[in-house]
Amino acid sequence: MINESQASSAIPTTSDLEFIRLQLGQAITTYQAQLTLLIELITVLIIANATVVGYALSTQLAGIMLIGALFPVMIVVLQLLVYKRSLPIIFTAISIEQKYGIANMDWLASTFVSATISPDYFNQLKTIALIQDSSERMKQLRNLPIPLFKGIYSYIITLAIVLVTLFQIIAPFFLWHYGWRMF
Repeated sequence: MINESQASSAIPTTSDLEFIRLQLGQAITTYQAQLTLLIELITVLIIANATVVGYALSTQLAGIMLIGALFPVMIVVLQLLVYKRSLPIIFTAISIEQKYGIANMDWLASTFVSATISPDYFNQLKTIALIQDSSERMKQLRNLPIPLFKGIYSYIITLAIVLVTLFQIIAPFFLWHYGWRMF
């Protein structure tokens, strides 16, 4: 294993390279597993929300829809938690790619972060990876904002979540006004 004092000048041995390769593969696999789990949890929350709305419609209990407004909020909170917890994994993959990869290549983690989050965010991660003091490096990493996906689809999904939440807050009062029971 290469320790911090040797990292900048030592040539990695075959076992070091194998460990580095495994670390990179594990980082990518872990990130993929986190995104898969996030999608599965969001799917469960969407189904639960549809079930609550369906129950409210079938029983004509307007107030039940208010409970449904919690599900989109839980989706957003869940996304933020998973994205924040994925930052060290993304950082590790980018750090390995930058340190041991061929320069000017389109590496998986580097390209993914640059394209889906932003090139500026990628550059911040690269800069942090160059910090020699590990406590300062971790401090800088903790101070980074949550890595949020960018792009038109992210904005459409965010808008949809906001609209569904607002609908499920406003609709019960509208339905109650027109004769449905609140609870």
